[in-house]
Order: sequence, then structure tokens, then C-alpha cells
Amino acid sequence: MDDKHWLKKLNTEEYRVLQEAGTEAPFSSNLNALFDTGTYFCKGCDTALFSSTSKFDGHCGWPSFDLEINPGIIEKKRDLTNGMIRTEIVCNKCKSHLGHLFDDGPTSTGLRYCVNGISLNFKSEKQDEWFENWFDSPYYPLLYQKRNIKEAEKFISNLINHLQPQQNSTILDLACGEGRHSNFLAKKGFKVSGIDLSERSIDIAKQNAADNVSFDIKDMRFFSLPESFDYVFNLFTSFGYFQDSDDNVKVLTQINKHLNDNGILVIDFLNKHQVIENLVAKEVKVVDGIEFNITREVKQGSVVKNISFNTDNSQYKYQEKVQLFGLDQFTEMLAKTGFKIIKTLGDYELTEFHKESSSRLIIIAKKK
Repeated sequence: MDDKHWLKKLNTEEYRVLQEAGTEAPFSSNLNALFDTGTYFCKGCDTALFSSTSKFDGHCGWPSFDLEINPGIIEKKRDLTNGMIRTEIVCNKCKSHLGHLFDDGPTSTGLRYCVNGISLNFKSEKQDEWFENWFDSPYYPLLYQKRNIKEAEKFISNLINHLQPQQNSTILDLACGEGRHSNFLAKKGFKVSGIDLSERSIDIAKQNAADNVSFDIKDMRFFSLPESFDYVFNLFTSFGYFQDSDDNVKVLTQINKHLNDNGILVIDFLNKHQVIENLVAKEVKVVDGIEFNITREVKQGSVVKNISFNTDNSQYKYQEKVQLFGLDQFTEMLAKTGFKIIKTLGDYELTEFHKESSSRLIIIAKKK
């Protein structure tokens, strides 16, 4: 395969690592902290390289494995660069650089395949989550393009006035979308990092990034960043998305790891009592000539929104599904993951929370 092929297939950083034997920054890959059941494939040619059963925490900042999925699937080469004697590992099919092999592994094989996460694709044995397709769809921002940004910015301003963070505080915007709120926080003078699973959203966020904000594609269940933060904001119902309810605890665990001592977590969630009481079962929205047919129901402890429409002679169906957690459930999950709730608020004006009447459930919790 020639350079034209790789330059078309890979972005700049992927090309640097896979084709120029570069090394990604430690703790920069979602795959480093991922231990789901599945298979890891070469990003260059989609060859299966490792099973999740061979993955372990190498405490080095890169995904680590103790065995390749099939003998000979990975080529080993002597590497004398950077004044060291090492064993480089490359995909035996397309010759893409993966990382290095060491003999200091803690398992019975004694091996540690230290792999750049950017060189791999992971395919889970779990069923695809609804948000993996919907948030990357061009129809998601189209349907929600009229969301009230002024209201959102007013909420964040109220939140900042309430929290009174220091001017040099660091903030993680968890599930940042296209970065509008990250940029608003950055313009307030804070150092902001925004992460989101949607590649489309992060591409847009990077194009519009303010000076003191950075964006990256990360899964909130498994994200790993080299820095810690004074505040983590999880805003506008960006929680409770997962099929496996234990994944929500994983999110809170990762947040706790990335907060400084006495750091603050803010979760802005729906008030399940108001959602159930005021559920609109059917709705039609017409946006840019597309008729979105929307149905809603409460099913097995979640609010489920089904979205269907026709455009360009094709029919599309998407779903949104959010678990209906109440304050009691949040209190239990937060205590389990090292947090103490210090304040609950009920709307974007930051009035007190009342489960019977509040439009939102906004939780402010401190790392214990």
C-alpha cells in the first residue's frame, strides 16, 4: 500500500503513529482504560490482533496485552532507535506500527505488548448503543438546532456565580457535544477540556475552539486523561444512556479519578417525576422540510424516544433512551464512587429542588 492509500485512510496523527512509527501520548486513548469483552483490530487493515481476554492494566498509559490473538499475526522487529534496544511490533498483514513488546508482563506469558491505542479499533461483543449512531448522524443536530443557547449560557453563568471557582480553575466538560458550552466557559477565563464520543461533534468543536480549550474523542465510561480537574460538568442530561446500568457507576468512577482533592462534580439531569407526569406520547416536528415523527414512552425504568423520518428516498429510524434516575439512586451511586452531595437544585435559575415540581435535578457533589 502506498502513501496515497494511507493518507486517504488515516488522519495526520494516525499516519504519524501507524506509518512513521510514532508514539501517542500516554493515557490519551480510550482503549487504555477499556476492559469490555471484545476484539481489538488493526486500524490499518482490520485484522484481528488481540482478544480482550489477554488485556491487562500495564500502568504505563498504553493498552497492554499478554498474548496476540493468533500466533504470527504480529511481526516482531529489532528496533535500535532512540538509543535503545527494543522489539517493535507491527501488523503482519499491512505492516502498520503497533508499539513494542517487552518481557516484563505480570501474567504467565511474561509478555507485555505495549500498543498505541490509535493503532487499534475495538469491537465489543455487546449490542451497539443507541447514541453511537444517533449522535454522529447529521440529523441529530438538525432536529435539535433550535435549542435555546442563551438559556444554556445563562444557566452556566448562574452556575459559575453559585460555585465561585478560582479564575485559574480547570474544568472538564464531560459529553461536550459541539463545544458551545466549553467555549463559553473558556471565554469566562477557565482552562477547559471537552470530551465526547461523537467524532462529528468533536470535529466541529475543534474547528470553533477558543484559545484555552481542548477537545478530544473519549467514551465517558473509559476515558483517561493525563491531567486532573477542579470541576467536572456533566450537563443537559448527558447521563444514564447505557444498556448496562453498571456503566453509569463506571462513569462516576472515572470522574472521581480525574478530580483533584475536594473537586466538584455537577450533574444536570432531568427530574424523572416531571418527565413521567408530563410525557408527550406523540409529536411531529418539521425541520428543513424533513418531518420527524417522534413517540415517547416510559419503559423498564427509562424514557424512550423513537424518531423516524423519510428523506432522500430513504427511511431512517433512531432511538434515544435515558434511564430515569431519581435523587435516591444518584445518592447511592455517588456515595459508592466516593462523592458526597452538597447541594441539589431544581432549575436553571438554581432554585431549590422539589421532586414534585422542579423541571430539573441538578446535583452538586464533592469528591470525598
